[in-house]
Amino acid sequence: MKKQRSQSKQPAADGQTESPAALPTVGSEAASKGLPIIYKRNRWQHFVRFVAFGGIMALDFGLVGSAISHHLVRTYSMLSLGRELLAYFLVLLCNLVVVPSIVLEAHTVEVTDDRLILNNLLFATSLPWEDIKSVVAPVYLKFAIIKTRKFFYLLNKRDIDGFSDLINTIRQKMGTSAN
Repeated sequence: MKKQRSQSKQPAADGQTESPAALPTVGSEAASKGLPIIYKRNRWQHFVRFVAFGGIMALDFGLVGSAISHHLVRTYSMLSLGRELLAYFLVLLCNLVVVPSIVLEAHTVEVTDDRLILNNLLFATSLPWEDIKSVVAPVYLKFAIIKTRKFFYLLNKRDIDGFSDLINTIRQKMGTSAN
């Protein structure tokens, strides 16, 4: 993911609008001014997730469609039932392992003064700092896990250029919101 500042123009003290180039960078006083900081994954990496999700859904629908056509054309046998159940079990296992990581991985993360905004593959969510319970970044996983009161979200360590800055900012905002 690339880090970007918000492209919206901020009003200056004298009434003039600042250009986006004049806004502070992530490493400077951006957090103290409360400007939104956006971390965004490369488009090709986001496209790969869409293709993988579409492929898995095509596999699921193809398996069900072939089972329906098999039962309509051929006679029922116990041998085919065992093979069919094994295929359903393997596809279910694949879905349980791969689909959550594809769907729940954040494509865009925006850090603001009052909330964390995550855009995932299929939905977007806005989390107030009070709702975030913890942020865990295990060394052995490629994902950091953001746990909230109701759900969890994933951040890919390999896709974010400023991953440590993002995690530190989230932890800092969580600490200040608890005060």
